[in-house]
Amino acid sequence: MCKTPYIEVKSSRYWVYCLFLFVLGITATAGGPISPHRLYPPGEFERGEFVVLATFQWFVAVIGAFAAVLAGYATVVGDRTSGRIRLLLKLPYTRREYLVRRFLGEAFALVLFTTLAIVAGVTISTALYGQPPLFPVAVFLVLSAGYLLVWFSFATAVSMVVRTGRQAITVVVPAVLVAISWSSLVNGLFRLVPVTESPLLYFFAHRLSPHDAYYTVTNWAMGLPNAHNTAGSVIRYFESDAIVLLSSMHIVPEVIEGSIPWYLSEWVSLLVLVLWGVLPVGIAYWRFSRSDLDPGPSTGVRRLLGRTDRSNHGRTLTRRLLAGSSLSGRATPLLLFVIRQGLVKIRRPAYWAYGLVVVLFSLELLIGPVSGIPANPPPEYALMILQSVVAYLGGIAAVFAGYALVTGDRASGRTRLLLKYPRDRWEYVLSKLFGEAVTLVVVTTLALLPVILVSTALYGPPPVIRTIAVLVASGVYLLMWVSIATAISAIAKTGRRAITLALSVFMVLPFFWDDLYAALVSTITENPSPGPYFFTERLIPQYSYQAATNWIAGLPNSNDAGSSVLEKLTTDDPMPTVTLLSDVFDGGVPWYLSEWLSVPILVLWGTVPIVIACWRFERIDLT
Repeated sequence: MCKTPYIEVKSSRYWVYCLFLFVLGITATAGGPISPHRLYPPGEFERGEFVVLATFQWFVAVIGAFAAVLAGYATVVGDRTSGRIRLLLKLPYTRREYLVRRFLGEAFALVLFTTLAIVAGVTISTALYGQPPLFPVAVFLVLSAGYLLVWFSFATAVSMVVRTGRQAITVVVPAVLVAISWSSLVNGLFRLVPVTESPLLYFFAHRLSPHDAYYTVTNWAMGLPNAHNTAGSVIRYFESDAIVLLSSMHIVPEVIEGSIPWYLSEWVSLLVLVLWGVLPVGIAYWRFSRSDLDPGPSTGVRRLLGRTDRSNHGRTLTRRLLAGSSLSGRATPLLLFVIRQGLVKIRRPAYWAYGLVVVLFSLELLIGPVSGIPANPPPEYALMILQSVVAYLGGIAAVFAGYALVTGDRASGRTRLLLKYPRDRWEYVLSKLFGEAVTLVVVTTLALLPVILVSTALYGPPPVIRTIAVLVASGVYLLMWVSIATAISAIAKTGRRAITLALSVFMVLPFFWDDLYAALVSTITENPSPGPYFFTERLIPQYSYQAATNWIAGLPNSNDAGSSVLEKLTTDDPMPTVTLLSDVFDGGVPWYLSEWLSVPILVLWGTVPIVIACWRFERIDLT
């Protein structure tokens, strides 16, 4: 156990993470939205040396947070489910010593490789924009390390109190998403429940999130004004084009006249970070020190074999389905197995909690439209709300639904037991895939129906045919992500690898493709054609889904979110970040950018990975 830090440093996943973070940071610095080359003429940007820190600030806040929880969620629960923790605690180690050693090993590697990526980025940025002051850089590194430790300790705390890795990952990743979306949630809460007219409580509520607190303290380290926005936004605010950002900025000196209250000081945000890093792990350790570490007998196999069914009929049906007995050909028992799985899964509290989140989040967007949308949006606005919720919230849920379908059975030994029956491996994978996908689609559709009804009462009924078509396209999109996650689950050896790969695919493609594509193309030509750029962007599942549903809703051809397209069409805001393809191509949009092609792209994403995974799964050794 003393060699844990050394072992973790050798782990390939940390080297990949370091390289990935460095590449994203430096490409965004050289050509991203806060690059001096895009905002300012040469020589007119006085603080160009801080651009690299402003860029890495966002990447650490998002990518670093996900890396931290993925590193920490299985710290304890992995040893607990495998029984390794009982063996370790028979050695001369107390539970506290065990936790400290486990914590330090992963935390050391996480902080080390993040620091290496930032230092490498600062080194290259120095050659481009000049050397930043060393003291702010050092403080930024310390604060970034502390932020990563906050999320890692939170994940470790969750790992101490749950019984399975799936429960842990289901808690920690949504927690990161809530923290990242905290500003939007607070905005919606204060719109719906106007507690006070004063912005003081509003600003303080924002800074209760570790995500916004990190922005506040790192802005402080860079000498920027007191704000919980990203450093890039704060820098843009004080330039000539700041007028487009006024409504979204939370710069305290610009809003509050006179002295700033103590609870909005930057050191209070630092205290918030410390509390987030200490309280959850302290409470979890108190619970862990008194818990029984025996994981208990697994009921998964007994449930699949029908031993927990309450009737002989249930046991007989289950055995027939597992054995692939023919009721009317092989397709019938496979279909019945999928239906039975769906009926079992739909009763899980996690699915209904997800449905409730979909309803609440959709209603928040619907009742309090984003700034710029008219007071009375058109009826199609409801379809754009559906699009926004399904594209990201539904996609994340699909990834969680599929990542452990095969790796979970493989880790517990159920896969070898099930495949002793006369069923092909591909049948096993597809039955797991469709059982989970059907459940997710049904729950999502049921959760979206109340949103459509509320929208009908507020803004008028949306077109029925278009609404049904959007729901069908959304179901295909969710099925696609469950299929991708299941494909990864079929070829990954552990659930930890599966969720890391699945989340990487989901998060990296839509959020960082612009910077990566710009960096690659700029090395080839100075005047790239817009056609290949928009086509490669449309190959990304989220953008393809948005283009397809924009087309169904009757909006212009665009890869951007429908709500933003609608805002561009119905307001005077030029919305430079929203691109209508008809404005780019004077002679007509190329055929390969037609909206209908987005549907085959989604189908290909949903079929090609799972076909390759089934082919690979047929040939791997499951022992």
